[in-house]
Amino acid sequence: MADRTERLVNKEGSLYHRYVGEDHEVTVWPMSYGKARVCFGLRDDIGYEKGYCYEDPVRAIEAAAVWDGSGDPLDGWHRNVETGRRRPGGDPAKEVRYW
Repeated sequence: MADRTERLVNKEGSLYHRYVGEDHEVTVWPMSYGKARVCFGLRDDIGYEKGYCYEDPVRAIEAAAVWDGSGDPLDGWHRNVETGRRRPGGDPAKEVRYW
């Protein structure tokens, strides 16, 4: 069975990409088991400043399409990479911090 994100991947391997302002970009990368990570960082940098994991790659793309890097992206993410915050099922009411 093919990964459900397979048809969404572009030639660079991301699911979605756009520039934000003059020096930043937001990119959605596919992850294992059909999940996706929304990343925000400097253009052409190999790392990122902020990262949020989503169970649903389509929801990740929707969030990335409107997120400017300030605050959190649209609800639906289940893990914030930098802070250790987690939202079981993407529910903000269930948010916990693990470190």
